[in-house]
Amino acid sequence: MPTLAEPDGLQLPSFERILCAVDLAQPTPNALSLASVVAAGFGAALEALYVGASASSLDPATVQELDQVVQGSGARGTTTRLAFGAPAPAILERAREHRADLIVLGSRQRSDLGWQFRDDVVRDVSALADCATLTVHERDVPAVIERILVPVDFGPATGQMVDFACAFAKRFGAKVQLLHVVSRGQGEVGSGGQADLAALERRMVELGVDGAAQVIVAGGVANGIESYNERSEFDLVVLGRHVEPEPPPRLVRGVIATLRNRMSVPLLSVRAPRHDATWPRARAQGHAARGVRTALSA
Repeated sequence: MPTLAEPDGLQLPSFERILCAVDLAQPTPNALSLASVVAAGFGAALEALYVGASASSLDPATVQELDQVVQGSGARGTTTRLAFGAPAPAILERAREHRADLIVLGSRQRSDLGWQFRDDVVRDVSALADCATLTVHERDVPAVIERILVPVDFGPATGQMVDFACAFAKRFGAKVQLLHVVSRGQGEVGSGGQADLAALERRMVELGVDGAAQVIVAGGVANGIESYNERSEFDLVVLGRHVEPEPPPRLVRGVIATLRNRMSVPLLSVRAPRHDATWPRARAQGHAARGVRTALSA
């Protein structure tokens, strides 16, 4: 992951190569549109990828159809590429070949049964990708990025989530809202959690980002994030993933997958760094032992 040095020496994540997967059967033009906006904001190259079922399906008509989808989305300066095979493995392979820093995917709403028993390209790519992923719901209209929500759980990905949010905020002039959801059974956040939130707010100030933090009580992490977003209407939500990619469980849906299905807002999913000196492992483990940390698994 490339980084961009700030004037005060702090490092923020950046993007150089963005890969946007396109489903020609059910295209999500807004995914390409947002990918183009992000690419322009970060000065990154954007590639649109279509994966066909077989080599014979990649004919001149398919090339023309992909070009039309790209042009219709307004994604200027975008290169196109065709591949064939199973969609998720092909997307992941191209991302590795292309050394993509971000994969953008269109997402559609599914029932619980549909999520459990049908193949889900978005779920599989998001869970297994080495880089960040950005999912854009078919109902999203991502014209601007002005308000960014970062639900923090004080786990290993927390520092990375805040840094990504700040990187977007500085490029698009957006405000960042940190949110910690406490379950009703727990009642309130402990002193350690309050100190962690204060530390994250100080980091945003150091980076020159307009931000705030809030703690809410809800009947579950996903429900709390969803209801908070409905009240404030954010343009981007940043969530964290486990350090090591793991095959997604078929019958267990985590917070990220739940929100991806429920919410009409782009979701940026970032993986915790393997070594994060800014967020000591001992602190994260301490919160986990006290029941503060809730894993936001894909």
